[in-house]
Amino acid sequence: MGKQPLTGRYTNNALGGVVMFTSPTENVEPGDLFFTQFNVPMLILDNIYEESLGPTQKCFTLKTMNRTLKWIRYSTKIDPVSGVEESSTEPEFEKEIYCSFEDDGKRSDTLLIDFAKYNLMTNKEVIVGDTLIDEWGNNFVVIRVDRYLGVFVINVQKR
Repeated sequence: MGKQPLTGRYTNNALGGVVMFTSPTENVEPGDLFFTQFNVPMLILDNIYEESLGPTQKCFTLKTMNRTLKWIRYSTKIDPVSGVEESSTEPEFEKEIYCSFEDDGKRSDTLLIDFAKYNLMTNKEVIVGDTLIDEWGNNFVVIRVDRYLGVFVINVQKR
């Protein structure tokens, strides 16, 4: 099947990674997170550059995680009278996640309405509608999630 081509929304996220080689017996998979000796979180991605040394080594790409965000998912329920899905005010869970947080470079749409969208890469299975909050209290809502190179590539929009 092969890997997806580096086009569109994936290109900026994928470039700049560091290649890591391991022995074939090493228990390392895309989506694993580890900390360097300087306590920098690194996310392991599937190999972007298609490098390989045959059966003697496995190759991965590393991505630096530059943010820690609070991840909140609100539960939903169906109103028994109206049958309409309602969002609860009580969170289903709150967790912290590490991610690579990057501006997507766009500041307005075709109608010139200002907005702020960002791309994130993480190993957590975030879904559309989840809320992410940064250390300055900015709220971001998840508007799209794709699985790419063994991790999740997420588009968020600032509220």
